[in-house]
Amino acid sequence: MDDGHRAAPGVVGWLAVVLIPVLGILDSTMRLLWSKGLTSLFRELQVSDWADLRHLLKGGEVRITGGHMMVIAGLLLGFGVAFVVAGRLSRRRRWHVSPRRHLFVAVAAWLLLAVQQVFGLWWMPRETWIWQRRTCLLHLAPLSTPNGCASFDVAWHLDPVESSAGLKSKPVADPGPVAAGTSPASSERPDVYLFIVETLRADGLQPAVTPFLSRWQAEECQRIRVAYSGSNATHLSWFAIFHGLPATVWKENHGIPQTSPVLKAAHDAGYQVEVRGAGTFDYVDMRTGNFGDGSDLAVLDYPKTTDSDYLDGISAREVRMIESVRKSVAASEPGTAFHVITLDSPHYPYKWGRDWTPPFPDYDPNPMFPVNPSASDVARIKTRYQNSLAWVDGRIADFVANLRRFGRYDNALIIFTGDHGEEFQEHGFWFHASALSPEQTTVPLLVKWPAKSGRGPDRAQASHLDIAPTLLEVIGRPDSERRHLPGRSLSQPDTGTVMVATRCASRDGEAMHWRRDAWQAAFSWSRTWTPEVPHRLWLERLNGPDGPVFLDSPAAYERELRARFPDVFPRFFSRFQLAEDP
Repeated sequence: MDDGHRAAPGVVGWLAVVLIPVLGILDSTMRLLWSKGLTSLFRELQVSDWADLRHLLKGGEVRITGGHMMVIAGLLLGFGVAFVVAGRLSRRRRWHVSPRRHLFVAVAAWLLLAVQQVFGLWWMPRETWIWQRRTCLLHLAPLSTPNGCASFDVAWHLDPVESSAGLKSKPVADPGPVAAGTSPASSERPDVYLFIVETLRADGLQPAVTPFLSRWQAEECQRIRVAYSGSNATHLSWFAIFHGLPATVWKENHGIPQTSPVLKAAHDAGYQVEVRGAGTFDYVDMRTGNFGDGSDLAVLDYPKTTDSDYLDGISAREVRMIESVRKSVAASEPGTAFHVITLDSPHYPYKWGRDWTPPFPDYDPNPMFPVNPSASDVARIKTRYQNSLAWVDGRIADFVANLRRFGRYDNALIIFTGDHGEEFQEHGFWFHASALSPEQTTVPLLVKWPAKSGRGPDRAQASHLDIAPTLLEVIGRPDSERRHLPGRSLSQPDTGTVMVATRCASRDGEAMHWRRDAWQAAFSWSRTWTPEVPHRLWLERLNGPDGPVFLDSPAAYERELRARFPDVFPRFFSRFQLAEDP
């Protein structure tokens, strides 16, 4: 009986030891195959529910097959067998380690770490505290280090207000001049086409890969030196595009139908609004949050994740979708067409039509993202991605050729962009939705204006936040419908500061970037993974033309922010003031 009592805590102790590497392997495997570890997954499910797990998997194009389930079951069985065998060997050979010793070692290590961190508060520079907090995932000391270089209490001009109509924004005084809007007759106003391509990074457009788009960008589209997505994840960037608001005020609408203000305005102005997608709109309520119940749309066409050919049929659907748009334009009157078209072939695993020959043959036929890829591994996976971009290039070339054939090209506004970018090991990672790196947040933004507007003014930078005010201006809506938006119409030459934000910042914790000229400010807040609007921000770092900027006090950082990003405060905040460290 005595031995039984001693064995029970031993089993519990060793079970904990065995489970730690199991969880570590599971987390690493998820990051490899999905770029989302256990922590990120549980954070997302914490603010939604387990029923959304299927949509999270579908949205990431993760296929759980019978073979995968057998492998998972085999791994679990293997760990179980190893645990039982180890237990029997330990009892037979009397290899006993008391759980009390485990506890003693753990407490001693914790005390050592706590002492180091507490005394470090007195002698380490603030920048070193920040580095430690960002590097260590667990903060075990009784005294936590201050957050960032400086903390700020903020109130947003754009705080969401719940209503039966969904998410609204509080209008504010116009911070800058906006050209007066008019309401032209339909025969005078342009047709509008908005293309959103999944996972399209800025350098994806190059003559060898996308000959039509590269030539079109150079010869006919507005000159924009660099463009930023609204975020590093599809649902957040779509929010920026269709609502004109930053991801900081995004929230799940829990099924409340809500038509995008831009699409609603186009409908009210007499446009026939048609939305077609090759990929699902059910991911994180993108359909209900942007298109509502569809009552303001003439067409809402997209596949369901339950469709048998959902994943394998995406490229074929793109062909059918472009053909449907062609027929719709041919049957419509000039100045009445408003089309939103989303293309998904460049999303992992990077696809193209079955009967189409990819231009680059040396591609990976089954990209699985190895843990330690060689340069050749990366090149072959990236080549596959480039083939998918070449496929999209052909679809857009055909579409533009049809517009020219119908005589509907000259008086058309065409906007072509990606929802976010993609990393190919530039920072040691794959995929997107993990950080606000340039590879994940710089995207092409091609704007072909109606002929009477020329190519539009040159822009040093632009962002997804500029698309909504541009569309509202072009369709002739009054200033009052766009003056509260933080973006600026692309008809204006200066955009000021660009804001990029996310709630998918699992890699380094940076959840918001400000970018203006050669300056960049990176911010974070607690619980960045939730849809809550943050009211306490902290500055993670400030970079200037010559690299990181280190100042001697939080007040100095605040002064520098106001000097380098003066337009941010009237555009985004009703309050932005220095806060005391907790």
